[in-house]
Amino acid sequence: MRRRHDKAALPASTMSEEEKIQLDGNRPATLHNGAVSTDFPTLRDAIIAWNGLGPEQAQRASIRIIGGQLCAAAEIPKLLNGSRSKEA
Repeated sequence: MRRRHDKAALPASTMSEEEKIQLDGNRPATLHNGAVSTDFPTLRDAIIAWNGLGPEQAQRASIRIIGGQLCAAAEIPKLLNGSRSKEA
């Protein structure tokens, strides 16, 4: 009997291609963290800064791509390769 390889069989941390949001990581972006908004030269830099936030701050933060969409905390791990990792 062969095992089916569907989403249910994948680890929870694995995202399918449909779940990833592909954006230009070189566009400028703003990280909104409560009353503090910080501009970054690239979306990648904003994602790196978001990864450095504490868990409580990160779940309330958002990133606005300049001239584009606003990404809520739940969407940020799906941006580019913005997987949330606290290993460092």
